[in-house]
Amino acid sequence: MRFLYGYISLYFSLVGLKRYWQKKFIESISMYEKACRYASKEKDKIYYFSFIGRSNFFLDNYIEAEKYLLPVYEYFKNNNFIVKDGYEKDAMRESIKALYNTLKMVNKKDRLKEIAEDIDAIEIGTKK
Repeated sequence: MRFLYGYISLYFSLVGLKRYWQKKFIESISMYEKACRYASKEKDKIYYFSFIGRSNFFLDNYIEAEKYLLPVYEYFKNNNFIVKDGYEKDAMRESIKALYNTLKMVNKKDRLKEIAEDIDAIEIGTKK
């Protein structure tokens, strides 16, 4: 049955994405949490964390937003902010902006300068 997990994860992520763009953030979070349970690839989970974090940000749940957005930021920082395409670049840029604004809201200003500089460091390409 495990061979179906990727498809199940994809289904929940697509429903989550639809709910996100409909601004139904609570439903989006629920769908992406389910997608995470079935995701086998770390990068897929990071992508889902991005939407969970941004949804929480829009719901003013800043502590939860930070919990999900910080691993997204760290993952891409560890990969030198290299992404595969423009869509992923936009998604990561929005995640890092949301993290920046989240940290401002929870008054954690010690990393703001570093994160602000990294927003523009995202590049399309391959890791060297």
